[in-house]
Amino acid sequence: GCDRFLTLPLAFMALALASAKFHIPWMRPQVLTALVVLSLGVWGVAAAATVRATIPLWKDNLTLWSWLYAVPETSKNSANNYISALLSEGRYSEARRVFDKQLEEGPLEATYQMNYGLMLSMTGDPEEGIRYIQGALSAYPAVPYADVRRDGFVASTDAYFRERIGFGHFAVAESKLVMLDATGALVAVEESLRYRPQFPFAVLIKSFALYALDRRAEADAELARAMAMAHPKVQRQLEQKRAGFMKKLPQ
Repeated sequence: GCDRFLTLPLAFMALALASAKFHIPWMRPQVLTALVVLSLGVWGVAAAATVRATIPLWKDNLTLWSWLYAVPETSKNSANNYISALLSEGRYSEARRVFDKQLEEGPLEATYQMNYGLMLSMTGDPEEGIRYIQGALSAYPAVPYADVRRDGFVASTDAYFRERIGFGHFAVAESKLVMLDATGALVAVEESLRYRPQFPFAVLIKSFALYALDRRAEADAELARAMAMAHPKVQRQLEQKRAGFMKKLPQ
């Protein structure tokens, strides 16, 4: 929804261009031309100000969602995305504080529970974390695996549920890796990729499981695939996670 910030200036421009096409009897042509130019000028200034003010807040995922979470009108809807960004950066204590605030407002929804389980796994309690994640997964309806066409396009049927279910299996896979269960992690991440075949973090976790199983050629190929499907900012996150995992891997 980043385009919503430009709605008002775009409306000004549309009105100005529409007015230019019609003759208004009580208005002299010179006045109408001046109003069109003025409206376009207002649009230009408003659009420039909007872009200048908001682009710094979109420099990365964490910056964007921390900003939206701080806005009372959007804090509830953006909380889970903010938590996801904190978890991806390894900022678990901050994620827990956001969780605690959400728990004060009532039971966690399924998407929150999956992130909560992942946080538990990353902070030393993977068994409890997996229980949370699997409990959340049971709340979703059964949906078919993603239908990937030859051109790589994924059909959008049940896209929301496939995305959530795919993330849940990914979270189980990452939790299994914490438990040093590489085989279990590989099974879980393969299931994740059946729902979300273009999820670079799941492909990365698959490469980690393969490295842990000493299947290095396959792991290298999956790592390269994860990097290829991610844009530069996500690539940096993937590289940070890869470096952290490699330090723990027996040489």
